Amino acid sequence: MVLTSGKGGAGMQDVPAQGESAPVKAPIAFPPLDPELLSTIDKTSGYVARNGKAFEDMIREREGANPKFTFLREKGEGCEYFRWRVYCLQMKFEKHEMDAMLREAFPPLGEEDLNTFKEMLTSLTGSKDHIRSMRAWIMSHEENVEFICEHFHARIISIKEFQPRLHIVYVLNDVLHACLKKRMDPSIIGGREEPLCSSAL
Repeated sequence: MVLTSGKGGAGMQDVPAQGESAPVKAPIAFPPLDPELLSTIDKTSGYVARNGKAFEDMIREREGANPKFTFLREKGEGCEYFRWRVYCLQMKFEKHEMDAMLREAFPPLGEEDLNTFKEMLTSLTGSKDHIRSMRAWIMSHEENVEFICEHFHARIISIKEFQPRLHIVYVLNDVLHACLKKRMDPSIIGGREEPLCSSAL
């Protein structure tokens, strides 16, 4: 097993995995929107899938303080996606198969809808009209809710001011109330309201 220092973290080389147990099944998870984090996870998961848990443990020990490797910690950003990807690679799934599974589990927004959503998100204020408008838009795209929540999360992380984060909490609260009023399942937002609100506040 060899780790060498390199730009942006550890350089890695394959080593034989010995005495590895059967792959641990992991639920499918949405990939991070941060391109750099996604790339790091994709590369690291490939090495871990080939070289085993001992290799992962060594990376975790060596890169424990490196924010680019938080996905190696439980509850770290991208952790669920990392676990799922390692499992898929150990099961010999091809990239196109994993991409198809992600599209089926998390239907993406079309380009026009995505642009509309991003525009609404960046211009969101605490006004009742803005909150109601965004709530109505989200509920009309229920099939894309996990995709939408991930963009909310990315937005929360990218802004430092408290007020814009609070506006997102207002939207989530409005969606939950609208679901209850229409006797819909509040899990329309995928159980993400608690972690999203925690991140925002």
